[in-house]
Amino acid sequence: MASLNFTGGAVDVNRLGYAARMNRLAALTLAGLTGIAALMACTDAPLVKAPPTHALAGCDAVAPGPVCRGPAKTVTVWVALAQGESVVSPTATTMPGGARVTLTAAGTIQVSGRAPLRITLDPLASSAGRQTLADGRGAYRAGHADEAVALLTQAGTTLAATDASGAALSAQVLSFVHLDAGRLEAARAALERAVPPKEDGAAVAMHAYFEALALRATGDASGALAALTRADQWTARLGLPLASVLVEARAMTHVEMGRIANAIKALRGLMIDTADACRRADLIANLGWALLASEQSAAAETGDVLDDAVQAFDRCERAPPSKRANARLNAALWRSGRGEASKPLVLPADASPELRGWARLVAARQAPTARRGSASPNSTFQAWESMATRRAW
Repeated sequence: MASLNFTGGAVDVNRLGYAARMNRLAALTLAGLTGIAALMACTDAPLVKAPPTHALAGCDAVAPGPVCRGPAKTVTVWVALAQGESVVSPTATTMPGGARVTLTAAGTIQVSGRAPLRITLDPLASSAGRQTLADGRGAYRAGHADEAVALLTQAGTTLAATDASGAALSAQVLSFVHLDAGRLEAARAALERAVPPKEDGAAVAMHAYFEALALRATGDASGALAALTRADQWTARLGLPLASVLVEARAMTHVEMGRIANAIKALRGLMIDTADACRRADLIANLGWALLASEQSAAAETGDVLDDAVQAFDRCERAPPSKRANARLNAALWRSGRGEASKPLVLPADASPELRGWARLVAARQAPTARRGSASPNSTFQAWESMATRRAW
């Protein structure tokens, strides 16, 4: 048996190895039991889920976090609630599928059984992209549609990487400008290129609204109504001031579908509580169009409403030239249908092909042969007459 001298004595190496192995085994056993106990304790503790799905309104932009950039005086937050969940703090308004919370400063929303949702409020930093977006909107209001398209397209490209909310807003305004110019597919494409972040509930609602306008213009009335339903949902969840605009859009879609009586009733109802001059101008113009498409088209009331629209847009300082021209064209269209003359139409230099087409229709109706009824309308005239019964611009 081999032995090793150590501090003057003999040590059995084999026994030393055995003892060490036993000590290690005991230590591992103790560690294993400790781990099992800890695991059992974790199993007994309640699991904390991720923060609730949420969306914000009252922000110029929403970034991941979520961070509300450029907050208004109050920020509204909608949180989704599963069955059995509730908002513990702060005070919330419960509604189907979730709850609405109003914040006046950065804060935390606690939903039962979930990790807290922390809302950060930061100022919106100035940027070249946002300035280009503002310039594009100004160009459109001034009647410079081509310049507006270039600026809004540039803004969307610049903002895409750093400000998804701003890029979506650029797309929404660009879509509207394209619609006003009759570029229907371009209007839809603009919205598809820039989708707002899902946490920006206000932007999501507005995107659905502009989608509805584009779908209606391309003849997809059912798709337009579906988009308006999505916009309605977010408007209700976040308390957005869009209810009147959405009712109006739905009414004009009903005109497309031939549900004209419903549209007229809805538009008249909206006018009762509308004081803003520009908002009233839009409503009066759309009511006039609905009447023009109805069985009351030849009635004197229809002409009065269309004349009122002309005057209403004259009172709206921010109305773009295209809207003023459209109001005058509708009034002239009504008179031409009755065989009455009207003043020559002066269209903006960048008037859309549709607006110019309607102007040609009015001119054809007011031609001497047309007033005498001695000439048969040609195929172009018939096409525009057909469009007059189903499409509003």
